Amino acid sequence: MILFTDNYNNMKYPKVQNYINGAFVNIISDRSLPVVSPLDGDLLSEVPLSTAKDVDAAVKAAKAAFFYEYPIMARGIHRLTVLQVSKAARQGLTLCDGGGLYLQNGSSWIFRYTRNHRNHWLGLGPLQLVDLPAARELVKGVTAVYARFQAMRGAPQNLIRPEDATSIRGVAENYDNSRHGRADADHVARLEADFIDRFAVTGPPDECVERLAGLVELGIDRFLIVGPNPLGSPDDYAESHRLLTEVVMPDLRRRARPTGVPPSGGR
Repeated sequence: MILFTDNYNNMKYPKVQNYINGAFVNIISDRSLPVVSPLDGDLLSEVPLSTAKDVDAAVKAAKAAFFYEYPIMARGIHRLTVLQVSKAARQGLTLCDGGGLYLQNGSSWIFRYTRNHRNHWLGLGPLQLVDLPAARELVKGVTAVYARFQAMRGAPQNLIRPEDATSIRGVAENYDNSRHGRADADHVARLEADFIDRFAVTGPPDECVERLAGLVELGIDRFLIVGPNPLGSPDDYAESHRLLTEVVMPDLRRRARPTGVPPSGGR
């Protein structure tokens, strides 16, 4: 059993305060919770029991500080498009996405913030050119089309996974022809992310090349490639189409061509 002392006037450490708008302040109600040593019951300090009003004051100060520090950026967060990011990566540009977020030299993300009235920079990691959710968004409309074909009479069913068969059947039974090929169609919502990843070839260029090269090794020598959906984001479509034509296909041709055989039309 731990016996607590009633001598709360001799705290070992100063009473904790809230830090709002660059200064330590007392809370509005002045209610606090004692922090007592489990060893001898001595009072170590007190922490404030902040109320909703204290939180509101902190949020109000934070918003005011943000809009003062970044008056333009605060109105333009997430301004960079996929196409702009891709161009920055190729040319080594530094661009601002707003809110203190920068793409530095086209290779990494950094965040600029202010602390104690001084600017600081925080590294957030390398740039990932391919956003997998965005890639799925570009292919899921067309994936639903081919999933529906798989459910038609005569299509082989015995080699399909049971969970994939359920997804395919759900698309076929609820297919909306008026939303044919569109990613925002109701029947597309029946396709889960892991199904799209298995059924379609999508993702970073190197992963797409690996999967297509695997099909080549199985003996497939001709592909009909349905590229990104032009009905989606124009910037995402343009970047996806560029990666397909400038990165994926040339790399796949190099890997699939027998050694010593020149490219088509070469000498």
